[in-house]
Amino acid sequence: MSARVREPDQRLLDAAQDYIALHEQKANANERRARLATILLTATTASIPVLIVASTTTHEFLLGKLLPSVMAGVAAMIAALTQVERPHDRWALYRRTQRVWEAERFCYLHAEGAYSGPDADARFVRWMADARVATHDEWAGLLPRASDVAKLSSRDAAG
Repeated sequence: MSARVREPDQRLLDAAQDYIALHEQKANANERRARLATILLTATTASIPVLIVASTTTHEFLLGKLLPSVMAGVAAMIAALTQVERPHDRWALYRRTQRVWEAERFCYLHAEGAYSGPDADARFVRWMADARVATHDEWAGLLPRASDVAKLSSRDAAG
């Protein structure tokens, strides 16, 4: 480990920790959304053949037509929302951002690498600014575009 020239700036450490905590919360929320979407999509699609088989013994219309149709519609809505919102991709982005910031904060705290010299604070500030922009740029690529939503709407209407 390098000998620290001076103590790290607590304000910078706090700012980094706040950003880490924010992205941890976002990652956790998107993880829950992704898992819920997967479970609901699996459950709704798996229930359709079970309902159809059950309709052969009782409640033919309800179990054989109405509920399978509702389940298929719910599954289509979940799939479309998941495709547009991309919670799996957001989960990965936010978790990766959290881990990268944790690692960089650790290097700054322990005066490693680029942070071993007298300009460690300035280097860390520059890294944080650049990393925020990079995260935003990657996040912006995950936003649904109007054309994506229109494609889903026209596909659902057509088919």
